[in-house]
Amino acid sequence: MEHGRVGKLGGRDTLMAWERFRSGDAVDIGPAVRPEILASWQRSDHGRFDPEHRLGPVFGNEVDTDSRLYRAAKDILDDLADKLSDTTTAIFLCDPDGMMIDRRWCDGTIERRFHPIPTEPGFYFSEDVVGTTVAALFSAARRPCYVAGAEHFHPEIHDMSCFAAPVRDPVTCEYVAMLDITCLYREANKIVMPLVISAADAISERLGEDSSRRESLLVQSFTRVKRRSSRPLVCVSNDMVITNAAAARLLHQIDQAVLWEHAFEATRGGGSGRREIPLPAGGRVMADCAPILDGREVIGSSIQLERIRRVEASGAAPSVELPGVEGGSAVWKAACQEVATAVACDTPSLLVGEAGSGKLLLACAAAATCYESVQRVDCGDLRSARDVDELVVSLGSDRGAIVLRHIEHLPAEADHRLADALTGALHDERLVLATAVEPVAGAVSRVAALFGSVITIPPLRAHAEDLPAIVRVLLQAKGGRPVRVGQDALQVLIRYPWPGNVAQVRSVLARLTALSAAPLIGAADLPPWLVAAASRRRLTAMEQAEADAIRQAMRAAGGNKTDAAEQLGISRSTFYRKLRRYGVDMETSIF
Repeated sequence: MEHGRVGKLGGRDTLMAWERFRSGDAVDIGPAVRPEILASWQRSDHGRFDPEHRLGPVFGNEVDTDSRLYRAAKDILDDLADKLSDTTTAIFLCDPDGMMIDRRWCDGTIERRFHPIPTEPGFYFSEDVVGTTVAALFSAARRPCYVAGAEHFHPEIHDMSCFAAPVRDPVTCEYVAMLDITCLYREANKIVMPLVISAADAISERLGEDSSRRESLLVQSFTRVKRRSSRPLVCVSNDMVITNAAAARLLHQIDQAVLWEHAFEATRGGGSGRREIPLPAGGRVMADCAPILDGREVIGSSIQLERIRRVEASGAAPSVELPGVEGGSAVWKAACQEVATAVACDTPSLLVGEAGSGKLLLACAAAATCYESVQRVDCGDLRSARDVDELVVSLGSDRGAIVLRHIEHLPAEADHRLADALTGALHDERLVLATAVEPVAGAVSRVAALFGSVITIPPLRAHAEDLPAIVRVLLQAKGGRPVRVGQDALQVLIRYPWPGNVAQVRSVLARLTALSAAPLIGAADLPPWLVAAASRRRLTAMEQAEADAIRQAMRAAGGNKTDAAEQLGISRSTFYRKLRRYGVDMETSIF
């Protein structure tokens, strides 16, 4: 690489401006400080890291090495590294939010220089984590950009210059990655930017070739199946749907994201499969799914449909509809039916399930179908003997149903007093329901013993096909301006495991609508951590069971990772590795 500095940016004048900024003095935009750099410094100064400490990117997620982007870029990165061999240059491929996807070292000097800094795939280099970098500028501008020397916010990389160009998917027209060439500041020169732009364009072109081939395979599969079958037919991929008229009439209300998720689950192993799909207007269809392959990779699915016509047995319980409760999946409907049956029979029941999974909603909705009033009690609010006395008086003055929330939070000293009051309510033929994160015993055993039925409410990830309906209801309930979630964003939301369940969905939607006034939420609007977690491969049934066991151990240990590992009988290092592998969110696992 030809030596020679790129102008004077990032040199001594910039360093002096950076030092004034760090000491709290005013810094003006001028020859030494570009406006976009000063704006990034200001955001970085309010970030969560300390530039006085060693640079520390955070690990976000494992990289999918089977993705279109990774495969399209691999050979081009190799060729670029060969061209730049024996230069003190590094090549980084990051997603638009700054997560490392792949890297190349062009000589040992630059590799040793970066050795103290975690640069493995999966680590984040976003502005809120490492301050002003080329990733931060690209995230804001989505165009070719560079950061030279002391323009970086962290002094540990003041001796570096970074040049970045966008990688664009020509099919979706979205920016899917950033290609970065980093070299020593003293060796930066004007030919680096054209070089990185050319390589980024080559990756974009390769993505286009790959997309054209996949579209052709989808069309070929549709044509082939259509010739030999008259059934309603859909061919679906991550970003394309082809249907015949019969399928379009049958599925006009089903979201593409939901359809693709069903097909993905049915053909995940590369073989064919059958799935029942609920229709929003009622009824169900049987979907015979066959994979569409590009080599060994499943890129789509052909789905032949048939409406299921069921004749209910005499005396069978009709399908239940609970007010305010959304969801048409078999798993969720079964839970609703079990709760409704318990209420109809006045069976005192305990609803158990993960936090935010809808236990309280189901209990209150089912109780409201048979009782004019429903008395809700949060056991966590019973902090004193006076609180319990007031509750007992209140229970005696009402004739409605009683729903106890979080009986695991009931103080031990309240167990006998409340159990006596509830026993009296049951003798008066009043309905008593309760909710808990898990079955309750021990200190509140008398109250727990009152419930002859324990009903497990499934987590949201067990009925992810209900998510579009849940999202619509939550957005409507929020009020204000109308907002909807686009198909691309819905597909990401469906693939995210939602450890915090519906409560977490509500929180994410509230933040998204607060941050933007746009009427449509797209995939680009979603938080980077959510997109990264959703991009992981789907867990097998055994892996999901392990992930659930880890979450349960974390709750039981109150967030103490060492205690949780001991409960599971595994080492702390193995525990951490499984946390990363399964994408378990530790914060939402505790509560």
